[in-house]
Amino acid sequence: MNYLKFSDLSLKNYLKIFKYSNSFKKNKCFFYGKRMIMLFRKPSTRTRISFEMSFKEEGGKVVFLNEKDTQLSRGESLIDTLKTLSYFCDILVIRTFRQDELKDVSKFFKKPIINALTNESHPCQVLADIYTLIEKENIKKKKILWVGEKNNVFKTWYEASKIFNFKLEAILPLGIKSKKIRYYRSFKYINRKYLAVISDTWNSMGCKKKKKFLYKNIVVKKENLKFTKYFLHCLPAYIGKEIDKNVLNDKKSLVWKCIQNKRKVYKGIIHFLLKN
Repeated sequence: MNYLKFSDLSLKNYLKIFKYSNSFKKNKCFFYGKRMIMLFRKPSTRTRISFEMSFKEEGGKVVFLNEKDTQLSRGESLIDTLKTLSYFCDILVIRTFRQDELKDVSKFFKKPIINALTNESHPCQVLADIYTLIEKENIKKKKILWVGEKNNVFKTWYEASKIFNFKLEAILPLGIKSKKIRYYRSFKYINRKYLAVISDTWNSMGCKKKKKFLYKNIVVKKENLKFTKYFLHCLPAYIGKEIDKNVLNDKKSLVWKCIQNKRKVYKGIIHFLLKN
């Protein structure tokens, strides 16, 4: 079984992952004797350290590779690189560009594959966010507001809304529309309170730089937090762009708690995939 996009798993699967995430104790070595290869073609801070530390804490061995470390930097195909790596690991964590690259790889790679981010999807990040929200309260039928562009994180939250049965709405940049959800142009049109407001950088990895004047309506300011119970951000955050000063560290922010939770959530994902 692979974890390439959020909709690959069911609610029952996710509840089992959360159960595993809550069951890990220190030095139990669940992954003893297992080998994980991490191939990252894009930069990473939190996702990388969370997966690497998670696996090592449970007794597993990790090899981290970036594009410059491999023959990918000299033009070798991703398929040929991963065919080679498949002989040396029990599970693969990959951060790459196109989602269809993962589909192609999954046809021959017989070990579990985890998507650590593509241009279209970021399932592990969103699952850690959802776990963090559920620690606080039930999210079923609650309203969550996305503030940002229709990027990989937004698309993943939309998939998650169908599985966890919450309602996703959005404030989108000028000129961007959505047929799938209700959307607004700025906070001045908001007249209700949400369980969570979610923000993300304007310039997602692999995307073109944006025209700032089109995005001035999607800045989350401290005064906007009155519309929400909690605040989440994928990180990295850029103060003065998608969020205002002090939002990240506001008492409503669950950003740093989510980072702490990533290790156990990612352990749960790995454990689930290795068992199935």
